Amino acid sequence: RAPIEWVYSKPSGVSFARSETTVSQYRACVEAGKCESKHHQTKSDNKYCNWGYSDRDDHPMNCVDWYGADQFCEWAGGRLPTEQEWEAEAGAGGSRQYPWGNQEVSCDFSVWGDGSNTDGCGKDHTWPVCSKRRGDSVSGLCDMAGNVWEWTSSWYDSDKKSRVLRGGSWRRGGPVGFRASSRSGSTPARRYYSGGFRCVVSSQ
Repeated sequence: RAPIEWVYSKPSGVSFARSETTVSQYRACVEAGKCESKHHQTKSDNKYCNWGYSDRDDHPMNCVDWYGADQFCEWAGGRLPTEQEWEAEAGAGGSRQYPWGNQEVSCDFSVWGDGSNTDGCGKDHTWPVCSKRRGDSVSGLCDMAGNVWEWTSSWYDSDKKSRVLRGGSWRRGGPVGFRASSRSGSTPARRYYSGGFRCVVSSQ
């Protein structure tokens, strides 16, 4: 199985993967026959999809739908976090506006984009995970805000058609989406180049 570094989150009471799931980690699941290829897209589908680039093994796995994320976390011995667990860690139990504190979003803390020419802090794509350690959350998790939006297990709407995504991404969006309290939603089958995920394991 793909090596995942689990970090205990006191605010949420579960252990999170330190980083967003990387391309190389996800590939291990596909090669093990546990993650179906139909749940992700490649650079052939969209140039912003990281799968298929030889130099992006340590970038977050993006262009993956909710089902692919769910399959990976199950294979890794975990699950997707609830949005409450995610927010508890990202906001340090409500004491931080952003994972790193209360300073406004910038490329010092996060791989982000404001819709101008600075998407991905000037690179126009994701960065390797944990590139912005000054932006780590209270427990030391990387990229809780920025790089890619992260799927959760929670429903976004009462009629259960969309799942919650958290954290903002490298592409557009402005500062509001990076707050620990901000939420977005998408249909589970959507495979978007600004979306990815990380897993959690319940504490023993």
